[in-house]
Order: sequence, then C-alpha cells, then structure tokens
Amino acid sequence: MMTREVGSLDWSSCHQCDFMVEKFSIMGLTRKREPNPLNSSKTRPIQRCLIFLQGTKVPAVAMHKFVGIMIDQEL
Repeated sequence: MMTREVGSLDWSSCHQCDFMVEKFSIMGLTRKREPNPLNSSKTRPIQRCLIFLQGTKVPAVAMHKFVGIMIDQEL
C-alpha cells in the first residue's frame, strides 16, 4: 500500500510530507493467546511477525501512547 503506484510514498513526495519509517510500530489488536513454551501451564499473547518497510525493521509493540491515551494490544 505504501510502495505501490499512487501509494502513500508517492502522495507524500507530491505533497512535501515525509514519513519517518523509523518511528513506526505495529500493534495487533486481539485477545487471542497461544501456549507459552517456557511455562506449559500458562499462555501468552500471540507473537507478531517482523515487517520491513524500505529496509527498516518495524517493531511489534504490546502498548502504544496515541493522542495521550495508552492503548494495549488487548484493548
């Protein structure tokens, strides 16, 4: 979506608006859980896959501050 023709990066270059991919993060909003391999009697939130944008690793986070409100992945 960002790198396709007429995507976000094309729009940003036409409108003199730069994205700083280094400041991006990913949060999957779900309550799904998976077994914890370190403790078989407990579970943990589902692990997220790594995503790379323009060669920069975008980290997955469990909590993020958005407009002054702390949001966690389980809402």
